[in-house]
Formats: sequence, structure tokens, C-alpha cells
Amino acid sequence: MLASTFREPAREIAYVSMLRAQRARAILLIGSGFQDRAWERAMDAELDPYVRAGGRVAVVSRHRSLRVDTVQPENRAGAAELAKALVALGHREFAVLTGPPELTTVADRLAGFREGLAGAGIGLDRVVRGGRSPGRAGIWRRGGHWRPAAPGRPASSP
Repeated sequence: MLASTFREPAREIAYVSMLRAQRARAILLIGSGFQDRAWERAMDAELDPYVRAGGRVAVVSRHRSLRVDTVQPENRAGAAELAKALVALGHREFAVLTGPPELTTVADRLAGFREGLAGAGIGLDRVVRGGRSPGRAGIWRRGGHWRPAAPGRPASSP
């Protein structure tokens, strides 16, 4: 079974519960973890009995408290290298458009980017935080251009 949770923590827990009920042999969670203690407890409540019953679980990305096999992309180090490369090209002023701050990938990448800039004595000028989905973030992509929502004007749509 393949399912998309659209970054909704409750939906992710519900899908894991369904997979557990279906007695799936393995569960693979791909995507950012949530920096949310309630989500962590609820996910642990689903995964612990599943693993004790012989199920296998693996995650891709940092999931702070889950005790399962993990593949961790180098989000922090990659973002630091990006910042260093941009500084090496001569850039000195930066703004970052992020996803929701409760996602571990967002936290890791933003921290890495800041570290890369700090190594050159440069601060991050602006961080624009988005939501869990394009509709909540107020930002959509259209024709390769981003246009944030503004008072009296909706965000551009896909």
C-alpha cells in the first residue's frame, strides 16, 4: 500500500494504524518527521506493538524519538554547503522560504544554512515560514515564479 499523508500528522498515524491492522510485513515512512511530542507519543503507540509482533519499520529523515531503522539525508550539512557556495559566488544578503517549522527537515536545513552563513560572518536577513500545504502557506508555484498572497490578492495557483 502506498499512501500520501500530505504532511498531516493525524493522517500519518491513521495510515500506520491501518497498515498495522492489515498485518503488513513492513512499514516505510518517507518524509520529514514532526517536532511534536503528541505526534511522537501517538506514533510510538502504533509502532511499538507492531515491532514487538515482528513488523519491521524504517524511516527516511530524522524522526527524533522513533526507535526504528533510519536513513538520514544530510539536510543540515547540505544546506550549510549551499550557503557557503552562495557566499563564494559573492552573495551577501539572503532570505529563505521554508516549510512548516515543525518538520525536522525544515529545522535541519534552516540551521545548516545559518551555520554556513555564520562561518562567513553573515547573518540570515529574512525567513518566510510556510504552512503544511500550499493553501495554508499562502504560496503557490505558477510558471516558475512564486507569488505570495497579499491583502486583497490571493496567492497564484498551479
